Amino acid sequence: MDIGYAVLTLNFIYIAILAVIFFTRKKVKNVETTIFGLLIISNLLGLVLEFLCGYFIKGLPKYEIITFIINKLHIVNISFWITTFTLYVVFICFGYEKIKKKFKNLLSYIYCYFVFIFLLAYVLPINYFNDGKSIYSYGPASNLIVILCIIYLAIDILAIIKNIRNISKLKLIPLIILIIGLIVVFILRSINPSMVLITTIFSFVTTIMYHTIENPDIKMVRQLEIANIKVEKASRAKSEFLSSMSHEIRTPLNAIVGFSSLIKEANTLEEAKENAEDIVSSSEKLLTMISNVLDIARIDTNKSELKNVNYNFNQELNKVIYLFISKADEKGIILQDEIEELPKTLNGDVESIKRIVANLLDNAIKYTEKGSINLIVKKKIEKDNCKITITISDTGVGISKKVLKNIFEEFNREEKYRDTATSGMGLGLSISKKLLDMMGGKIEYKSSVGKGTTFTIYLTQKIVEE
Repeated sequence: MDIGYAVLTLNFIYIAILAVIFFTRKKVKNVETTIFGLLIISNLLGLVLEFLCGYFIKGLPKYEIITFIINKLHIVNISFWITTFTLYVVFICFGYEKIKKKFKNLLSYIYCYFVFIFLLAYVLPINYFNDGKSIYSYGPASNLIVILCIIYLAIDILAIIKNIRNISKLKLIPLIILIIGLIVVFILRSINPSMVLITTIFSFVTTIMYHTIENPDIKMVRQLEIANIKVEKASRAKSEFLSSMSHEIRTPLNAIVGFSSLIKEANTLEEAKENAEDIVSSSEKLLTMISNVLDIARIDTNKSELKNVNYNFNQELNKVIYLFISKADEKGIILQDEIEELPKTLNGDVESIKRIVANLLDNAIKYTEKGSINLIVKKKIEKDNCKITITISDTGVGISKKVLKNIFEEFNREEKYRDTATSGMGLGLSISKKLLDMMGGKIEYKSSVGKGTTFTIYLTQKIVEE
């Protein structure tokens, strides 16, 4: 018994220190930290009550009423701890908001349940044993704890099995320790009923839990840092966006206004036609810029959806290639293609695929002054799916390491091209990456300054049986 009291005293000191640390530090107030706070308080109270139980049983029958009250409170407190711990497990498995939404008066149900347990513990009889060597309580009231522990552990295990993929392994540690600890306690108590260790097990579990809920003050600092980074990033992105937009849109608009003035002053029809062609070219550039901005906005706000249709891949890709043959010829660049014959009918968002290929071909032609551009398409059939690999390589200027680091960010361009008509707004690759992500595909790249760039697209399309 002396060893038992020593263990209880050490547990009380340790949990008291843990409580001081937890309650004095600033923390994020949420369901997890609230439940943990209740478990600490319950644990401290349980250690005190367990100590008093042994003390007053010694003084029977002199302290019979006090012993009765203390033991009943101890049973209720143990019931409270194990119930609260089970609520914690259920909340992390299914989500507090989801459960609260399903049970609108959740707190009322919990309060009523605790009142029921208190009344049950009070009504059930309890007996005491004291032969001078062993001191303990037994009977229906004590058995209530055993029954509740078994029921709650079953609930905990079932909840975790059902949602094992959504729970971090770290949060499983307290439950595993509790299961093992309670099994050991029940075995030891069946051998020697005077060995009361259940509150000690709760102390150990509570200690482990403190480290699994992420130290609350650290969590708060981390959340603040993330929030600040998001605000700064959003502010910087907004400034860059307005700066880029004002410059990029002003260039074609100035051209349209300038050439329109020249048409008014043109002396011949041929001269007016040449200026009109320049107006059309500038208008197309402006329309492309605005379309890209609108596309980025739609994707970022989750308003863009995939439009899957049946289509012939080879036919649709040839349409895209045809649009860029003349552009390549104008610069004296050879546009070569090597395309495997794919299944006749596939199902997917063909317009997004064409958009991605067009963006990559446009960039390749834009930044290649001489040499060639190669487009290679390969397939791999797996059951009802066709895995497509599209490779577009050029012999252009290449991309520097500085730009490669953030190649898929909006308005990301080489510094030397920022103020020239050669570069667009730097949105093509960003749009392509986001569209591929939506389709479950991916894009890889490699580049060497002065030697060229290669982009490789991987995507899967469903084969449609004719």
